Amino acid sequence: MMQPNHEANNPFEPGFRLEFVLIYCGVMALVFYTHSKCYQFGVVAEDGSVERRKEIYYTAGAALEAAKNWIALKNFENNA
Repeated sequence: MMQPNHEANNPFEPGFRLEFVLIYCGVMALVFYTHSKCYQFGVVAEDGSVERRKEIYYTAGAALEAAKNWIALKNFENNA
């Protein structure tokens, strides 16, 4: 029998929770609390592509600001 892999940050396991959902520059950012007791973010682009960032943050606010900055940078790169 296969055992659950808690390192994979399965959203159905205890300890994983969604903190913020933000639509910014046409991109949806999701900030979540992980089993590792830190925060991360992922983004869903207008075309439906998903990118989950590996960086960790110690507060939800820091992860949210990082998500906004990452989206703004990508938006700038795409429009340059």
